Amino acid sequence: MEKISGTITNDCVKFADFKNFNEQIITIHGYVHRIREMTGFSFVIIRTEKETIQCVYAPEFSDYRWDAKLCEEACVKVKGKVVSSKDAKGNERFEIQIHDIEILSLPADTLPIVINKKQLDNIQLNTILDLRPIALRNPKERAIFKIQEGIQRGFREFLTRNSFTEIHSPKINFAGAEGGTNVFKLDYFGKQVYLAQSPQLYKQALVGVYERVFEVAPVFRAEYHDTARHLNEYISMDFEMGFINNFYDIINMETALLKYIMNLLKTEYKEEVELLHADIPEITEIPCIKFMDAKKILVEKFKYQPKDMKDCDP
Repeated sequence: MEKISGTITNDCVKFADFKNFNEQIITIHGYVHRIREMTGFSFVIIRTEKETIQCVYAPEFSDYRWDAKLCEEACVKVKGKVVSSKDAKGNERFEIQIHDIEILSLPADTLPIVINKKQLDNIQLNTILDLRPIALRNPKERAIFKIQEGIQRGFREFLTRNSFTEIHSPKINFAGAEGGTNVFKLDYFGKQVYLAQSPQLYKQALVGVYERVFEVAPVFRAEYHDTARHLNEYISMDFEMGFINNFYDIINMETALLKYIMNLLKTEYKEEVELLHADIPEITEIPCIKFMDAKKILVEKFKYQPKDMKDCDP
């Protein structure tokens, strides 16, 4: 992808590019994630938008003199020399020897929760949600949403490359798309309308225009979501395609799509995957079985008699 140039400038170097600046003076910006004062030197861990970077302060190589105002969660610019070393496994790691620190802003108060540990220990979910803008500064919490970004990005990239057109369907509808039993009702200037259950009707209409369409957007279901099978709001990732030979075209498209998404997570979201200890599936070929054959296996192998042979019960 072509780099943006012209009026938008950024003199800071991304951590991923440190290998190109070894033994050179660079600038980074971010937040002071943690300070560890040792005998004769200090570690200052800087949290950027994607990772944490270890910086080292020592009087012998720092023009900067320690400022008592420097504290955790201060917003800073750090200027220093990139140095590399090997970890116990022989992997190359980089840190910055601090030459100068510019404090851009200081926190108004001490954070109500500790976010600079590996994870938010012994903190109740309600507290995490109430303090979401702060809790998300924790690297592990943040990684969850980077993985979500990667899934959506892979979905969008793959379908766009396969001639799909992205659409944005209305979320305030005159009628429900999948029946009227679980829709959120709204007063729309004196008329009753509903939050969208699904983009299904719009997708079907637009296949006649664009042939292949997709959407990534929220949908709403008026159902209690304290079970493993219900959500009253979620991000729906839908596609619809025309001129197919049979449903195997859909299956093959979905399989290739899932393979693309999982490979993207393994490569460009490797740090987040490792931080979360996530097990990314290896997508090769997804087994297929006909519906009535599955019913037959239930009856003959598992001795289970379905109540309705035309549908799946829970």
